[in-house]
Amino acid sequence: MAQDLSEDILYPIFLHALPSVISISSIDFHNDVRLKRLSPLNLSLVCRSWRSVCMTHPNLWSSIHCRRLHQGHFPLINSLLKYWFLQGASAPLDITLEIVDGVFLRGS
Repeated sequence: MAQDLSEDILYPIFLHALPSVISISSIDFHNDVRLKRLSPLNLSLVCRSWRSVCMTHPNLWSSIHCRRLHQGHFPLINSLLKYWFLQGASAPLDITLEIVDGVFLRGS
């Protein structure tokens, strides 16, 4: 059933399924399974047709807002951001990183 939905239907649904903020405190960085629950990454794991939609629409990967970061998160966040940037490379990127010690970085 999931693989039978057209790209025209899936793409707007996927856009609405994206989180506005990734709260790092809710992610266990020692358990990659929790990372795979992040949209659009989780959507790309459902089936081949959903993966195709996720990989051919860079706007799904154009925004990431990470809050409550501390130094222990940096290695995994670095890997996550590299993957996110690779997927969203042809779309304008909107990135927010909030560091626990009060430093706040924002880029577009």
